[in-house]
Amino acid sequence: ISAGPGMLTIDGNFDKPLDEAWQPFARKGAEAEFSIANGSGLGDNTLKVEVIKPGQNPWDLGIESVEGSDLKAGDEVQISFSARGKRIKVVLIADPDNNVSDSMEPGQSSFLQNTTFKVPSDGNYKLRFLFLEQGTYLLDNIKTEIL
Repeated sequence: ISAGPGMLTIDGNFDKPLDEAWQPFARKGAEAEFSIANGSGLGDNTLKVEVIKPGQNPWDLGIESVEGSDLKAGDEVQISFSARGKRIKVVLIADPDNNVSDSMEPGQSSFLQNTTFKVPSDGNYKLRFLFLEQGTYLLDNIKTEIL
């Protein structure tokens, strides 16, 4: 579990049961199966999301960290992770009006993805991953650093 000074509190290797560290959600018609897979080539425990049907909006299907971290306006947070799949949106969110996001398409290569966010205002921020298209997604090795 990543925690402590300079880190957000997350279970980036999916070592805990999924619902203890992450909150999966599928709403407004979205359908998906969330599970922890072994032997995926990304890590020992890898989040596997089988998107059967995306929701009405891009924010209707994903996972969100259960715990948030207090961040200050102007903080820069770097997020890196291993992934396979179609389009993913990474969101750092305190509330609907205070969030920053970045979209990427990892493909099937499992390359390490990186993005850096500048925090817009003081708040308790959670990390959210949105799965934007039908298909299989794998996610693992999530690391955060406050720069």
